[in-house]
Amino acid sequence: AARWSRALEKWYLIFARGRSGWPEGYDIYDIVAKRGLSGLRPLFGSRSQNTVLKRANSIIRFTHWFTKFSFSITPFPLTAADVEAYLEHLQEQEASPSALSSFVEAVNFCEKVLNIPHVATAITPKAMNICELANSRRHEKRQARVLSVVEVASLEEFLSNERNLIVDRFAAGCFLFALYSRSRWSDLRCVYSHTADIVEIEGKITGYLEYKTRNHKTARLVQKQGLSMPLVAPVWGVGKTPWVLEFVKVARLADRPLEHLDQAPMLPAPTEDGQWTDRSTSTLEAKKWLLSILFRSLGQDPDATTIHCLKSTALSWAGKAGLSAEVRQILGHHSTGKKSHEIY
Repeated sequence: AARWSRALEKWYLIFARGRSGWPEGYDIYDIVAKRGLSGLRPLFGSRSQNTVLKRANSIIRFTHWFTKFSFSITPFPLTAADVEAYLEHLQEQEASPSALSSFVEAVNFCEKVLNIPHVATAITPKAMNICELANSRRHEKRQARVLSVVEVASLEEFLSNERNLIVDRFAAGCFLFALYSRSRWSDLRCVYSHTADIVEIEGKITGYLEYKTRNHKTARLVQKQGLSMPLVAPVWGVGKTPWVLEFVKVARLADRPLEHLDQAPMLPAPTEDGQWTDRSTSTLEAKKWLLSILFRSLGQDPDATTIHCLKSTALSWAGKAGLSAEVRQILGHHSTGKKSHEIY
């Protein structure tokens, strides 16, 4: 909510510079007068608050540059000459390639999402060539490393160890669910429809733990169909016992029974005294928590990584095991038209 408020404030500052930068068919002053800044929310459809805020930041930086060299307080209507000059300015300032591409994306956002007039012709082939040249100088990308089998096994052991704090054990279970369900951390911000499909056949436990989510990276693309994304994890991991059974027990002890999670974060942020808040643990908090648990379970500092290593690990295993590209795309919740499986 705070990020939405901040994003709408920034877009209002942009709109307040002049009517030439208003979305076609909207009277911004009338909307804000009647409904406050929240009245601007429908302008952005189903885009996430992070995207809306990021695009606003790019346009504001461009506006600040523009007003230094112009007698106008608004850069709208955008011209190809101004866009090209700003991209060349960023290049001269040795800005990161992402700064240039973010600005181009923000201009496209103004045209295709906000429908601001006279934007379509602002991005020229010359502007795209400037961005391409900047991208050719990008530093080599450093991907998040995957966890080793020893590290994953240590997480399962940590989950079962009754000497560890129950809050930490529950967090370890959430990390294991993210890993074995090949989920991004953001996929677990709001889960529902718990299913524990577990049976015992000839003395052997088998089955799956499942949730659904509609709060994921590509949610906007499937909202028209009303589709959720299934998150499915097998009860067995790399340890000697089925980790899910221990996770179910620990969740009850932590006052987070898995069957009661409905439109809620799987791992909410805890308070200092070990109680649960309503907000989801952020990606940075989750990363620090994961590394802390690995340090305590292994007795040595683990190599730095990001929380995305949880999704990467199982998909890396799938590739090493020789699973087909189609299977790995489905397991990774990726669209079939892209080559995401090759990255993992």
